[in-house]
Amino acid sequence: MSVIRQLQNNKKDMQQTRIQTRPMPELKAGEALLRISRLALTTNNVTYAAFGETPHLRYWDFYPTGDSEWFHMPAWGFAEVVESTVDGLAKGERFYGFWPIASHVVMQPVRVSERGFYDGAEHRLELTSAYNQYQRISSDAAYRAESENYQMLLRPLFITSFMLADFLDDNAFFGARQILMSSASSKTAYGTAFCLQDNPAVQLIGLTSAGNRDFVKGLGCYRQALGYDQLAFRWT
Repeated sequence: MSVIRQLQNNKKDMQQTRIQTRPMPELKAGEALLRISRLALTTNNVTYAAFGETPHLRYWDFYPTGDSEWFHMPAWGFAEVVESTVDGLAKGERFYGFWPIASHVVMQPVRVSERGFYDGAEHRLELTSAYNQYQRISSDAAYRAESENYQMLLRPLFITSFMLADFLDDNAFFGARQILMSSASSKTAYGTAFCLQDNPAVQLIGLTSAGNRDFVKGLGCYRQALGYDQLAFRWT
C-alpha cells in the first residue's frame, strides 16, 4: 500500500466521519512504520471521543490530524512492524497497544526493551504514559493468539478493575460484608467481580437491567444477580 488511510471524526459532530489518505512517508532515523491489523471498537471509543478535550485525558491529542475541526479516534489492538530504523524492532514483530483507527502509523519508539517500547513522539510526552506503552507479544506471558479478540475487549479496562478490587481489599471493604455492583454486565464491573469472587470477606451482588440478568448470573462471579426493576427504594 502506497498510502496511509485514516478514519477521522468531526469534533462538533462525532457521527460525521471521513477517510483521509496521505502518502506513505520515508522513515527518518528513530522512526518505525507499523501496520494496524486488528482493533476493538467498543463503548470505550465513544468515551475517548466524547472526552477528547478533557484536560487530564486529552484523547484527541494522541494522534493529531493537523486539522483543528477533525480528530483521530484511538482504539486498542494489534499492529506489526513493516519497516524500522530503530534497534530492537524487527520487521514482522507484533505489538499490542493504543493505536489510531488507520491502516498504518509512524511512531518514534524509545525505551525499547524485551517487553516492548514507548512512543517518544514529542507531542505525547505530556500525555498519560500508560497509553504510550506498546507490548511485544513475544514476551507477553498473558498473550494467546486465539484470544486476541478477548484481549482487545477486556484488557484495557482490567487494570481499572484490578485497582478497584485492590483498593477495596486494602481497606477491608470499609467494614462491609456485601457489595452491590451496578452495571454488573459491564467489563469494568465484571473484571472487579472476577478479582473478588473468591474473597471470603464479602458477597457480591450484581445489579443490571432485566434483559442482562441471565447473562450476569451466568458469569459466575456474583452470588446473586438482580434486575433494577427488582429493587425497592425507601426514601427517608
